[in-house]
Amino acid sequence: MSKNILNLGCGKGQNIPYIENRGNIYCVDISQESIDIAKKKYPHFNYTVSKAEDFNVGDAFFDEIYCFDVLEHVDDLDKVLNNIFNMLKPGGILHVEVPFDRSERMLLKLNPNYFDEIGHKRIFEYKTLSNYFKDKFKIKKIIKSRGIVNLYLFLLFKFNIKIQDQMGTISKKDMLLERLFLILTIWFDKNILNTDLKYFPIWVLTLPVGAIISLVYPKTIIIILER
Repeated sequence: MSKNILNLGCGKGQNIPYIENRGNIYCVDISQESIDIAKKKYPHFNYTVSKAEDFNVGDAFFDEIYCFDVLEHVDDLDKVLNNIFNMLKPGGILHVEVPFDRSERMLLKLNPNYFDEIGHKRIFEYKTLSNYFKDKFKIKKIIKSRGIVNLYLFLLFKFNIKIQDQMGTISKKDMLLERLFLILTIWFDKNILNTDLKYFPIWVLTLPVGAIISLVYPKTIIIILER
């Protein structure tokens, strides 16, 4: 029997490649524009435009829920977590990714408008992160991730380049410089294996360095939980 998978806050479909072969994929996002872009890339999935607080298909429908870079944006965190709990089957798995608190504070110092530019509304304290989930979920694993993104954003902010959304979209006038920074940092990120750069095996040396950076100073924290 095929699993029902929810990608809550799917954006433009950037995370779909990680889950597209896991079952029936349901994608939800607050932005119609982002949904339209995701549909063009992956037309065979189910799409809904909705706030996370308002999306609830009923009890115990999903086997897995993926919630990447969403919880720091929502207005009513308790309502979103309650919805997720209700929609997830008993024994179902929830994958959450949120920004690392030290990273958020460092980026705010570099760019005081950082939260306004990308719509972050809260900082999750790493030491007390489990408190948000302990009453409803069992934490199975916590992973530190994407440390090299800190360097990428550090370079953008040092050159006064503003980002326009969660994905780091920038204005066209800054695009050349941004591309240089991206090429510099992508060698240290495992996502390089999803690009044509994987055919240049420099990543054999750079990826272990990127993994160490993520352990020491991650950009995000991935929490895997079970209902």
